[in-house]
Amino acid sequence: MSIIDAPVSPGAPAAAPAPHAPQSREALPVRLEGVGQSFGATHVLDGINLDIEAGEVLAILGPSGCGKSTLLRAVAGLDAPTRGRVVIGESAVDGLDPRCGVGFQEPRLLPWRSVKANVELGVPRGTAKAEAAERVEELLRLVGLAEAAGRRPREISGGMAQRASLARALSRRPGVLLLDEPFGALDALTRLRMQELLLTVHAAHPTTVLLVTHDVDEALRLADRVVVLGREPGAPAGSPAGIAEVHTVTAPRPRADVHQELVALRHRILGQLGVHAPAA
Repeated sequence: MSIIDAPVSPGAPAAAPAPHAPQSREALPVRLEGVGQSFGATHVLDGINLDIEAGEVLAILGPSGCGKSTLLRAVAGLDAPTRGRVVIGESAVDGLDPRCGVGFQEPRLLPWRSVKANVELGVPRGTAKAEAAERVEELLRLVGLAEAAGRRPREISGGMAQRASLARALSRRPGVLLLDEPFGALDALTRLRMQELLLTVHAAHPTTVLLVTHDVDEALRLADRVVVLGREPGAPAGSPAGIAEVHTVTAPRPRADVHQELVALRHRILGQLGVHAPAA
């Protein structure tokens, strides 16, 4: 389930841009204060308390249906939490928040527009024309699409389309970048290249990144911390999920999967997800 496909609270109005939230040009901290989300009688999340540092890469793992995408929706302001609040920088999220950029599992490029024109769609209204053009050209170079700027989505590969999607999200200059399984539909080799690209882009344009993934290895390669969502052991069916554990990853980048710390964390996280692999 993606951030777009996650349930919306019944009767909730469509998210509107928050008029008071300024467009960001630097990484912003995020604070989740007792966040909970219910959809009618279905309680998905409860008691989510977490401080995310400005510029941190945070991966969110958990079994299907535990509320990972629902949590991203709350941060983006797409769906107001039933309980608690989300604070970005110094102000609470109240409606669709322009300080956030979003990347999806599918690139969602408009097929009739060129790669460059799709990236331009992310630039906020009111941006000076020269500044917008410079920003888009810089991002296209950064993600390796300068030579493909004039092509249509049907004329590029899936990996190139995902790079265009990432550039579009970054063209907003977001303080927080929300990525919902952005590499899940890619083949293994392209996925590895996109992971490397994300770290390269993050180094060039530091922002706070919240990454939802089902891939434990991906989380350990990319994240400063890994949050595992889950329900309390023995909790009855239908109980809301909370934070089962937060793992700090200290191994230096670039990270090798055989690094002792990553091997130990992988074993522990897989166990929390119900996969009991043999110890290394």
